[in-house]
Amino acid sequence: MSYSGLLLIFCLMSGPARVLPSGQELISLEALLSKYSLKKQSLTEESVSFSSKIAKVTFNYESRQIHFNNMLIWMSQSPVKKRNKWYLNSTDVKTVIKPLLTPSLYLPTIKRATVVIDPGHGGRSQGAIGSKKQPEKRLVLDISRRVQTKLNEKNVKTILTRETDKALTLAERPAIAAKAKADIFVSIHLNYAANKHASGIETFIMTPPGMSSSSDSKPEGKTYKGNKHDNINIILAYMIQQGSLNNTSAADRGIKHARFAVLRDSPCPAVLIECGFLSNGLEESKLVNASYREKVASGIAEGILEYIKLCSN
Repeated sequence: MSYSGLLLIFCLMSGPARVLPSGQELISLEALLSKYSLKKQSLTEESVSFSSKIAKVTFNYESRQIHFNNMLIWMSQSPVKKRNKWYLNSTDVKTVIKPLLTPSLYLPTIKRATVVIDPGHGGRSQGAIGSKKQPEKRLVLDISRRVQTKLNEKNVKTILTRETDKALTLAERPAIAAKAKADIFVSIHLNYAANKHASGIETFIMTPPGMSSSSDSKPEGKTYKGNKHDNINIILAYMIQQGSLNNTSAADRGIKHARFAVLRDSPCPAVLIECGFLSNGLEESKLVNASYREKVASGIAEGILEYIKLCSN
């Protein structure tokens, strides 16, 4: 690592911070981002935006949602305002902001990647089923096979957790990645919601210890195996979400945090991607069409390949 890289890390670790009575450490947003030459572009009571030649970041008051280069990302906690200054939880800084701004400081070196692709459900577990009666388990297996083909064409070693309509426990899926000494684990699913208008693609990564998942407000302090890669997961998720959106033009539901079993137990950087809603008639019609599933697979594969490329530099 260069001297300038070490100096940057030192500056970030020693930057202005506050500690709340709860013991939660807050990092000054403006002081943090100035270290990356991100300049304040706009400030209102509800939001603040910073930008540079390579990144634009918008934070919203009392919201865990931020936009990084126009992509929606959920932090674990909302920004805090003290005397008109904005602060971020230090865990969000370590596991979201810093890795996205300087991925090269966090990424492992990969010579030839091994990717485990996990088609959700299988066997008696049908997964979601929409009005066209095409079960999630069948559609995600098809998407997974397409992703595998695209990665194999680029000399990437791939393993499917299931190649047929086979039942697997949640524990068996990351165990396959562990046995293969995988560099990347991607679990592929389809969504379903009571709200028939819900649509789009969302990518999940493991929730950091002591933080709340995106669908919850209750923190959990336990550290799981999957937390080892907290500051790398976000980079993988960003690449896959970006590739998926670019190839499908689907709605961006963002990168979110969850303690799904396959993420909790993953031995390597991992994501779980929900590729669309079978409960939405329009999106279901697309997903049962092979040409659209090809687009979904292209997006996932492109994201994985971009991540591998970053790890090879």
